[in-house]
Amino acid sequence: MLKWRKSQSTQIQQVKYGAAKKLFPKIQWYTLALVLCLPIIYLVGKIIYDNFYPHATGIITSEEVELSAPMDSYVSKIYTKQGRNVFIGESIVQLNSPQLDAEILTLNGQLVNLIEQKRLYTNHELAVLLDMKKSAFIQYQATSKFYNSMLEYRKDGAVSLLSLNDARLQMINSQRSYEMVLARIQQNQQDFDVNKAQVFDTSIRNLELQISSKTTQQQLLEIKSPINGAIKLADKEQGSYVAKDKPVAIISSIDNLRVVAFVEPKYLNRIKVGQSVRIILPNKQFAQGEIENIPQFTDQIYKGLAIINDANELKPIIVIKPSAAFPSNFKIKGISVEVLL
Repeated sequence: MLKWRKSQSTQIQQVKYGAAKKLFPKIQWYTLALVLCLPIIYLVGKIIYDNFYPHATGIITSEEVELSAPMDSYVSKIYTKQGRNVFIGESIVQLNSPQLDAEILTLNGQLVNLIEQKRLYTNHELAVLLDMKKSAFIQYQATSKFYNSMLEYRKDGAVSLLSLNDARLQMINSQRSYEMVLARIQQNQQDFDVNKAQVFDTSIRNLELQISSKTTQQQLLEIKSPINGAIKLADKEQGSYVAKDKPVAIISSIDNLRVVAFVEPKYLNRIKVGQSVRIILPNKQFAQGEIENIPQFTDQIYKGLAIINDANELKPIIVIKPSAAFPSNFKIKGISVEVLL
């Protein structure tokens, strides 16, 4: 009986794939499934974040002080650089007014001349009166001595009482003449001092007041910072002209920073004055703050500022005062932040 042997070529050989080749298709399917689920995950996360983590977008603002030229002047020196922090009393710009300098120079020249004139001013009448005083005193001494000698002679009976009385009258008259000269000298000195005050002292005092006023104006040309803050210089160079009341610099305070946050109306029932909040900075760092006003609408305050746009114009706002530990490198006006209420 014949038996057929199966050909080896017809046998099906099973191929065994490696583990790496089986894993790659699975990764592709998982990746595809994840990509398809991402929108759902995002929506779920947004719903949870919006309902369980009240938040608001905000922007850092600060008080601004504009420094203006007190008079028409020129920039003679710039002490600081754009964007640098400055402190109270620090010099920003030195201005110079040639007209003011000329006025001060003229007034100082007038003052020097007036003081010299006062020094040379002489009381000529006083010199005559002093000569009269000297003569009157000599006369008084002579008549007094003669009267005393007549008294001695009278004791010896050598002179009559009439002669003694004549000597006494001469002495009294010479004494009166001397006293009258002294009185005239005193009156002359008083009149001279009053006249000199009217002619010189009043004028000198007026000039000194004018110089003091001009010097104060000159000192005001050194523009100094009234607050601690970041400097923004006007577009001026050394030697450029600045008209009166035109700005030379603007300083944004770093001591009175505030965060203006735009709140969704659905969060209003969770907001109160004094409430602590967390501020999320651009580097994801957290800072603490405190709500210092009740919610108000943007068209009532901050209207017209650059921070308001079509997306937040009708949203209520809250003003947040950052804590003292607020990072100094983020104390910059205009930085966008997020606030967790």
